[in-house]
Amino acid sequence: MTIRRANAQRLLSKLRDDLGATITDDQIRGQAEQATDSARRLVGSPRKVQILRDPVGTGKTAVALTAAKLLFDEKHIQYLLVIAPNDTVAKQWRERAAPFFNGVLEDVQRARWRRGRVIIGTHRVHPHQKSPNPKQTLVIVDEAHRGLQNTATNAFGAASESAKGAMVLLVTATPYQMTASGLTNMLTVAGGAGGEETDALHDYGKAMADLLHAWNPTVGESSVARLVPSVQEHRDRAQQALDTHLLLPTAVSTPRPPRLAFTSVPLGSWATAYSVARILPELMGRGKSDAFQRGLASSCETVWDSDRAVGNHLTSLRKGLKTDQRRFLDDLEERMGEGTDHPKVAATVNWTIDQVEQGHHVVIFTHWLTTQNAIGKALESALEGKADVAAPQTGPINRRLEKRFKQPPNGEPVVLVLSDRFSESIDLDGGLPSLAHHDLTWNPVRLTQRWGRVVRIRTGFQPIPKNRIFVPLLDVEVERRLARTVAGRQDLVGAMIPHPDATDDNGWTLPDEILRKVSLNFNRPTGSR
Repeated sequence: MTIRRANAQRLLSKLRDDLGATITDDQIRGQAEQATDSARRLVGSPRKVQILRDPVGTGKTAVALTAAKLLFDEKHIQYLLVIAPNDTVAKQWRERAAPFFNGVLEDVQRARWRRGRVIIGTHRVHPHQKSPNPKQTLVIVDEAHRGLQNTATNAFGAASESAKGAMVLLVTATPYQMTASGLTNMLTVAGGAGGEETDALHDYGKAMADLLHAWNPTVGESSVARLVPSVQEHRDRAQQALDTHLLLPTAVSTPRPPRLAFTSVPLGSWATAYSVARILPELMGRGKSDAFQRGLASSCETVWDSDRAVGNHLTSLRKGLKTDQRRFLDDLEERMGEGTDHPKVAATVNWTIDQVEQGHHVVIFTHWLTTQNAIGKALESALEGKADVAAPQTGPINRRLEKRFKQPPNGEPVVLVLSDRFSESIDLDGGLPSLAHHDLTWNPVRLTQRWGRVVRIRTGFQPIPKNRIFVPLLDVEVERRLARTVAGRQDLVGAMIPHPDATDDNGWTLPDEILRKVSLNFNRPTGSR
């Protein structure tokens, strides 16, 4: 065993003991190998940007901090900056970094470089200028897929300036919503990737977009068969470029989530309102039909959401419509109702009430913010005096509730209603909650990330019993089609499935057989190089 690896094991064992984590010695050895490889690659590779990519809940933060501590102790770096997506995640990094860097953690509000000091900031609060000694600086960007896919964002600009000329470690779970252009942008932060590499990724993205545009689910595979060989050639070149930036994958074995078991929810008396509402995009010529249909199947409130194309147009129309036309929309909104008038919202609320009565914590994942708000309001009313309900959209979860949620309920259950985006910021393990997937999304990686928020290495990957996982499915075609697609794609986790939103509504229905042939593999076992 090398001295560096032995030191990595010692550091990780200390972190495990300080945090009271349930991590085996074998898992420690696997993480030590990752940290050792990360340190070696960051120092020895001419490519300044490296990616630590592992599933949610497998200990990426511990591995990244261990690699940084190794480089600090070996005098390879004198400056360390961690950029988290928000204050909640930054706080988690500071808690985990304290055992390694106690006494040298910088007050983040000062946000300036100091030799031998460690800054853990956010996209908003951190040094907005490059290090005094870039060659001896490591910048870690957590959840890089959130802030670095778009070069026009403040997050990208600030990170690029701070990391200019430095070693950069991008930390991200298997991507759930990443385009080839987004990945290219991530690798160019601080000028870390060369032109040939970015060109290869860009060309692959263009070829993939052409294939998605050509895909016609009515015609089938023959609509894109002629394009597949060309996409594969571009994919192979892009994969070769990507592999040079992918660090050794985790050796930690994570329990797979159980196969989805759907609960069918009939439309019932809501059928008439649904039949009218579902054709609004076609009537108005506004909004993507597929996204609208999935939102309509989630809650009543998504239809009128002014932040979305259809809802915004409806708001504008109401201001200029004649009385009878405006009365039509008012009547439709009244027929649709709100909250539990939507049959799937009612099903999720009723299931949650039942879980609380059985004494369980509950976490509900939604895709749409308006749905999250609707379910949260309904549960606050239904569970008053029986459970505490939180549905945060900005800012951290109440610290007291979060602490209770991570412990056995003991007669005080907590219900969390979370959007997918917000849930990336918190760890939910420890309290063995029941779990509801109120909304499905086209990419199975999203389901894996939800599972990984609750089933984590820190508490020994305690799984959720299958009979305490709820997946309601409104009895309409868009939900049935989405369920078929997602259930089949659970075997494709690790593939960087192309994001179709920038192309057309049918992109997410591309058959698995084609996806296997053309997708980049983010879980590829690249090995230590």
